[in-house]
Amino acid sequence: MNLDENYLLSTITQYFYWFFTLNILFILTNCLFVVALILLQLHLNNSFYFFLTLLPFGASMVALLSCLNKIVVEKDLRALKDFGYYYHKFFTKSSLIWGGISSLIFIMMNSINYVRNTPFFMILAPPNIILLFLFINMLICSLTLITKSNSRLEDILKLSFYVSIRKGYVTLLNEGLFLIWLFVVFVKPVFGFGILPSIICFLIIKNNELVSVKFRNDENREGE
Repeated sequence: MNLDENYLLSTITQYFYWFFTLNILFILTNCLFVVALILLQLHLNNSFYFFLTLLPFGASMVALLSCLNKIVVEKDLRALKDFGYYYHKFFTKSSLIWGGISSLIFIMMNSINYVRNTPFFMILAPPNIILLFLFINMLICSLTLITKSNSRLEDILKLSFYVSIRKGYVTLLNEGLFLIWLFVVFVKPVFGFGILPSIICFLIIKNNELVSVKFRNDENREGE
């Protein structure tokens, strides 16, 4: 085996270790949701319990995104130490954004379900569905932007709203990746949580790169 083959094998092994370790840490920080998936049926009547168990999800998602971004930029990672560092660093900001927007998503979903069998369904469902997809994309963009900037929550939310409205290709791909992952998590929890988190988050980071560059440029202009 020549040097190039050794380097390639070493690189593949290193990335596999990083992704595997990050997935395990992601599972551990969302253990309540994993327990809920095992014990509860996937039904809207149980949506409140799923919502509560998902409250730590925002901080763990941002920690995972931050670690993957470090891999992309620095080609290096101390998985356990870096995950813990980013989890603690962004805990408050990510929890506020996740808690706020996911609460709106929860309300939209239950509103749609509430009017499902009423004459008002055809009137109220379309705007609720539009808002639902808007909030989902704002949530994904906001969590990604937290890892790229120290800006205020208001600025992050403003840009995530702008991206959701003006950048259709970013919006559609973000939502597609997130909804596919969510579907797999509920259908095949072990595969969804054990294999996909790092892969999905890595693809979301790459999809949002242009948005992140624009955000940093705007920050630099404001600082001059």
